[in-house]
Amino acid sequence: MTAIVSILNKRAVAIAADSAVTFGHKVVNSGNKIFTLSKYHPIAIMTYNNASYMGIPWDTLIKVYRQRLGDKELDTVEEYVENFLDYLHDPSLYLQSECIESLTSHLFAFYRLLINLSKQEIKDFDENAADAYNKLKVTSEKYRDIYNKARKNIEFADYKYDDFLVEAKQSIVKFWKSKKNPEMPESELDGFLKTFYEYLLSDLIYNDYTGIAITGYGAKELFPSLVQVLISTKINQRLRYYMIQPYHIGNGESDARIIPFAQINIEQTIVRGIHPDIRALILSSFKKIMEDLAKSVPALTPDVYTNMFEDEITNYIQEHHTGPLMDTIIHLDKEDMADMAESIVYLTSLMKKISPEEETVGGPVDVAVISKGDGFVWMKRKHYFSPDLNPHFVSNYFYKHGDNE
Repeated sequence: MTAIVSILNKRAVAIAADSAVTFGHKVVNSGNKIFTLSKYHPIAIMTYNNASYMGIPWDTLIKVYRQRLGDKELDTVEEYVENFLDYLHDPSLYLQSECIESLTSHLFAFYRLLINLSKQEIKDFDENAADAYNKLKVTSEKYRDIYNKARKNIEFADYKYDDFLVEAKQSIVKFWKSKKNPEMPESELDGFLKTFYEYLLSDLIYNDYTGIAITGYGAKELFPSLVQVLISTKINQRLRYYMIQPYHIGNGESDARIIPFAQINIEQTIVRGIHPDIRALILSSFKKIMEDLAKSVPALTPDVYTNMFEDEITNYIQEHHTGPLMDTIIHLDKEDMADMAESIVYLTSLMKKISPEEETVGGPVDVAVISKGDGFVWMKRKHYFSPDLNPHFVSNYFYKHGDNE
C-alpha cells in the first residue's frame, strides 16, 4: 500500500509520499510516487496501488509522456488529465503479449473477487468443497445484475459482448487453461464471462487498478486544483478508468483541502478528531440499540433517531475539529504545508510500524511544493544516485531530445 497526502490552499500545493512498494509478500522502501508531469510548468502526478500498467512501470510511462509534452502548457489541470489519458490510449506503447497478460490478470482478479464475495455472503461457502462452484454461480449471477444496473463506464458504454469475446479471446483461453480453485465447469464459462463483461461496462472499480492524482496549475488557473483518476485495464482502444470529482481551491469552492490517497485513516483521524473505524462502530452500535428498543416500543423509528445522532456527531466534528483545522490551513505558508504533509505520512508509517499488520507504509518520505510563481520545488527527495557524482544529470535535464531524470 501507500501513504500519500496533498494539502492545498490559495498559496500552493504540498504533497508528500512514502517509499514502500509491495511485491507479493515483500516490501521494499525505494519506490517513487511523486513525479513532475512537465519540466517547465507547475504540474505534478502521484501514483499509488499498482506500480505498473500493462507491463510498463508508471515512472517510465510518465517520463515518456513528459518528453512528448515538452514545454507545451495547458490551460487547466483537467486538460492535463485528459491529455495524459489520451496518451495512455497510444497502442505503440504496449506489447501485445503484455496486453494479453494484463487482461488475463484482470480475469483472475475478478474470479478471486467473486470468491471473496461468496465467502462474505454465503455462510457455509468453502472454495474447496465439491459444490463450491454452484454457490459461486449464485454470487456471479447476483453481481451480474448489479453491474448491469450500475452507471456505465465512459469508454465501455457501447461495448458489445461479441466484440469483447473476439478482442479478449487470447486472454480468455489463457484464463480457462490455467488452474483455478474452485474449478469452473466448461458449461459455466460463458456465464462468468458475461458477469465480467457487465463489470467492464460498469463504473465500478475494485482492487486491480492504479490510482493517479494530477495536481498543480494550468496556464489559466490562479489557484491550484487536483484531479484523481482510477485506471483499470485497456482492451483494444478502450481505456477503463473512473474519474473522481476534481478538487478546486477558490472560485467559490473551498479555500483549503487535505486530500489523502490509499491509506487514509490517519488523515481522517487528524481532520475529524476520531478514527473512522471507531466512528463507524459508534454509529452501528447506536443503530442496533435503537432497533432493539423498537421491538419494545413499536412507535420508535430507529432510522430517524440514528440519522439525528449521526448529524449531531457530524456537526460537532465540523465545528470543533474540521472547521478550525481548515481555517488554519488557509493561512499556512508553503514550508508549513510541506511540514504538515510530511508529518501525516510519517504518522501513518509509525502506526503501521507499531501495529500487528504488514508494514506497507515506510521508507524515506518525499516532499514537494507546487506554487504558481515558483513552480515545482522538491523539499525532500531520495535519490538512487549521488547528484555530486552525476553532474551530467543536471546539465541534461532540460535537454529536449532526451529525458534522463
